[in-house]
Amino acid sequence: MKLAVLGSPISHSKSPALHGHWLAENNIQGTYEAIEIKPENLEHDFGKLLEAGYEGFNVTVPLKEKIGVFCDFFDGGAQATGAVNTIHLKDHKLYAYNTDIYGFQRNIEINAPTFNWSDGPAVILGAGGAARAAAYVLRQNNAPEIRIVNRTALKGVNLAEDFGGHFMEWEDREKALKGANILINATSLGMQGGKPLNINLENLPERALVTDIVYTPLMTPLLTQALERGNTVVTGADMFFYQAQKSFEIWTGLSPRVDDSSKEAIAK
Repeated sequence: MKLAVLGSPISHSKSPALHGHWLAENNIQGTYEAIEIKPENLEHDFGKLLEAGYEGFNVTVPLKEKIGVFCDFFDGGAQATGAVNTIHLKDHKLYAYNTDIYGFQRNIEINAPTFNWSDGPAVILGAGGAARAAAYVLRQNNAPEIRIVNRTALKGVNLAEDFGGHFMEWEDREKALKGANILINATSLGMQGGKPLNINLENLPERALVTDIVYTPLMTPLLTQALERGNTVVTGADMFFYQAQKSFEIWTGLSPRVDDSSKEAIAK
């Protein structure tokens, strides 16, 4: 079985270590690689991988909203969000899934079990594939208001319209925090080696939950700032693990264990 994660940049990805561990743990002969594909080369490079016999893919930034045009069938989440993070080649057809939805919700349920989704406005920073998964979960759990804050207005407006949210300009990101119940960083800002996320949390209520999809580093500057001022924080680690668990199950029919050995595998 040949598997891979596709995106750009991709060298930071922990997916090869995790899925390699699960393949070995479940005695499955296979490989899992990180392969860099830029959007302008997607059609050519993706086609070459299919010709080379790859059967399953994870998809990350910036391809989640672009790769669906090559797929034949979509699960409900991928269809509702317009974002694909998992693909399975089966019977010569490409099946597209969004397991970020499961990963995002499971992460909050496990690490903040008393969190009430409907207890106030939600703020999402970003408007890409992960932001769409978060917006879907918020809408499914009856968040009363979704504020989308994005650097590119068009993508932000489109996301807000798709999920009944309200778009706010990036310059107004600190105003957006007033009265918020949850703050979600769904951008890559704050990732190790990348650009920082510059935001002052002064307007954010202390009761608000703060979560970050970035998991390298585990405690991002955003989460550190939030924790220091008394907010409950949830890292992106378990979102990563549980979206990966669901992907692995789609490809193999087996649901791998998320346990200490899984966490040790990506820490090496």
